[in-house]
Amino acid sequence: MKAMHKSPLELIVLSLLGLMGSTMLMSTFVSATTVTYKMAPHERACFYTEAKTKGEKVAFYFAVQSGGQFDIDFEVIDPRQVVLLKGSAERQGDYVFSAREPGEFTVCFSNTMSTFSDKTIDFDVTSEHELPGFGTKSKLAEALGPIDSLKKDNVTISIRESVEKLEVRSNTLLKTINWISRNQREMRTSEHRNLAIVHKIGSRIFWFAIGSSCVMVSMSIAQVFAIQTFFSKGGRTRV
Repeated sequence: MKAMHKSPLELIVLSLLGLMGSTMLMSTFVSATTVTYKMAPHERACFYTEAKTKGEKVAFYFAVQSGGQFDIDFEVIDPRQVVLLKGSAERQGDYVFSAREPGEFTVCFSNTMSTFSDKTIDFDVTSEHELPGFGTKSKLAEALGPIDSLKKDNVTISIRESVEKLEVRSNTLLKTINWISRNQREMRTSEHRNLAIVHKIGSRIFWFAIGSSCVMVSMSIAQVFAIQTFFSKGGRTRV
């Protein structure tokens, strides 16, 4: 039986399809949840995320967008009700930890320190499954067979090595995109805080101007009445 040899063009197409499939497969194993929540004074709010496997990495990020001094209390509790992370009067945080066991993790925020201020929080909880075969050879490379059996087919060997290099570069690209996304998120948080400060200063200037105008009008009215009273008094008549 004669072995079927594919043309270099077909192998290139297969390699690209395999690379796209591996990238899509990696993306399905990452689940992210981004939530923007507005907390009332004296409120405590809890949110939940699930780790499906032991050793799964969980990334937790939060930032106070507006309200008060831009601070909040938080804590992260594991399925055994053990506090993993805890902070008081924090403006933002970025943490990564591995789940010791599968189960439901609780993320709680507390605004009990505020009496009047509402606070807007932007937080992100990302669960990433550690693949057992991560870092191993791709299915396309396995389908092409071992290198020893392909010594006579230099094109196939070259295609296989290119696929492995592309997979490494795609992993690096995904990490770079994630890093850029985090930086953009921090810049957006800084922008929201600056806008909140500008609005607060503008509100103070507005009410200060209103108060100053009221004081000036009141003083003007008082002066008019004082002068009118002074000149309306009749002088003494001599006989």
